[in-house]
Amino acid sequence: MSDSNSIQQGRADKNIRKNLYLTALFWFTIVNILIGLVNGYSYLKSAEFNRGLLECGFIGVAYLSHFASINILLGLIVLIITRLFSLYHLMMVLAPLLFSLQHAFVYLDKKIYQFYHFHFNGLVLNVLMTEGSWESLHLGSRNFAIFAFLVLGIITGEFLLISIIKNILTKSPKLIQKYWKKWVVAFLIIISLTLIDKFTYAICDLYNFTRITRHIKLLPLYQPMTIKRVAKKYLKIQIDRELNFEFKKEESALKYPKAPLKFSKKEYYPNIVWILTDGWRYDTLNPENTPNIWRFAQESTVYLNHFSGGNDSRFGVFSLFYGLYSYYWFQFLGERRGPVMIDALKDLDYSFKVLSSTPLTFPEFRRSIFVEVPEVIEDRIPGEATSEKDRNMLERFIKWLDSSPLEEPFFTFMFFDSTHPGFSFPESHARYHPYIKDFRYVGLSLEEKRDQVFNRYRNSVYYVDHLIGRLLQALKERELLDRTIVLISTEHGEEFWEHGHFGHCSAYNDEQVRIPLILYIPGKTPEVVKTLTSHLDVPATMLSLLGCQNDPSEYSQGKSLFEKPAHDYVVSCGWDSCAIIDQEVRIVFSTESYNVTFGEVRDSNYNELSGAKSLLNQRRDILINVCSQLQEFMK
Repeated sequence: MSDSNSIQQGRADKNIRKNLYLTALFWFTIVNILIGLVNGYSYLKSAEFNRGLLECGFIGVAYLSHFASINILLGLIVLIITRLFSLYHLMMVLAPLLFSLQHAFVYLDKKIYQFYHFHFNGLVLNVLMTEGSWESLHLGSRNFAIFAFLVLGIITGEFLLISIIKNILTKSPKLIQKYWKKWVVAFLIIISLTLIDKFTYAICDLYNFTRITRHIKLLPLYQPMTIKRVAKKYLKIQIDRELNFEFKKEESALKYPKAPLKFSKKEYYPNIVWILTDGWRYDTLNPENTPNIWRFAQESTVYLNHFSGGNDSRFGVFSLFYGLYSYYWFQFLGERRGPVMIDALKDLDYSFKVLSSTPLTFPEFRRSIFVEVPEVIEDRIPGEATSEKDRNMLERFIKWLDSSPLEEPFFTFMFFDSTHPGFSFPESHARYHPYIKDFRYVGLSLEEKRDQVFNRYRNSVYYVDHLIGRLLQALKERELLDRTIVLISTEHGEEFWEHGHFGHCSAYNDEQVRIPLILYIPGKTPEVVKTLTSHLDVPATMLSLLGCQNDPSEYSQGKSLFEKPAHDYVVSCGWDSCAIIDQEVRIVFSTESYNVTFGEVRDSNYNELSGAKSLLNQRRDILINVCSQLQEFMK
């Protein structure tokens, strides 16, 4: 009997001890939520959110739910580990260390954000780990010592805090009953706040309420939610609402342009035609695959070492129109800010025609690049196959030419989509054999049939070349080429497993980001340029031809393609990373805090290099310069 009582007493003591530790962890987590809110207060001061109840309410809820969810997640991780393995004493060490690291990270991140207006990322990590960079950033050993002392203080404070909470609970046993209910209530409250935050952002994004969407990059690790596709497909809501949108500079977090553009009066203004074909590889510009473009290139300037500003459609086209690192895409989209080049063309009384065989709602070009001219967009071209849509798009352009007053200057943008994966073309243009007939991503090992897939792609390129040939002929027949600037290019390339990837958006090798650029300017002597150039150079080139007197640095991070010398390096970006590209290496770094440790140094053939630290040290000034350029167009 005494043994039974002893066993029961042991179980009771163990249960009390378990409840004690897990209740202590709960209150420790709650206190750390409060500490996190205080620690992150600097983000609120950067937000300038004094323009209405909705904006203040959104930022307040987003701020609270964001830091509460981060801390509750850490608490739940420790709770699960402790509960599964009954490591209650380990909890007293693990919890303070995890929360200390989180608070130290937020402290460092907010200091970076105050200075650069972006969060801790792979570039910052590379800069901090590169010899001499601390001094160049004016951080120095003193600031490093202060930060190290601060981290030590945070860790000490966290250990003291959990010990104090445990001692208080030990003296008040009634407080440690039913610990799990406390966790459930806290979790439900935070989930509710998060849902309010996410759905508020989603609705404001749907209706172009930029007072909310402009804060997309305010908080570290913040992930917005959008419902455009769901709203269109299931709720039948018209998401192309740009007709009623008006950009308000006074509400913007952007410093773009840095100064108003000024133009000298010109005797006449040339027409401008931009032709893009999706995913066009640099090595398919040749007399066999693109005979029509090749012939036209003999009368133009051809850039053989040209790079897109991105490895995805939205980022490549963004860099082409804005002349900025496409890292800025998210902020410009959030504010619905169009490019100054479109503003300038409107001020110079250009007429517009925007044609695309794929909808410009995704990527969201209606909400960014063409937000000021939605009435001129045709992106619902009829046709079953993409190749048919491309052909019909060309016919619409020719019809528009014939119905427009040609004495007025016009800007036309055309986007051919047959070369997008799927690679559409009529059988009459199947020049390369054998090619794969059944092209699907699911249920098919494409890599094993690489040559057939590539032949299908080349056939689609050949077909689009045929259409572009007809387009150029239409301009020539109407005697427009002698007063029309023609640009032929793409937004990114396309890889076919040369480096282990298919398509784009996955790397910064030549196949994905090195692209053709043909620029025809009436009266200019044909030329082949082999120096390093970028899509970022195009707006500065175009605006200079229109008489813009501003230095390109006031509205762009590129320079005129006619300017010498060429770039020492260019920058290309994707969803959460960028690459610094020069003639020898490619430095790939993360732009988001969640993959901050990601980074690679590769050679021009995209082979990963050893001795990365030495190569980074040699390019220290470039790293620091790019770090600065990622924020130079932010207020």
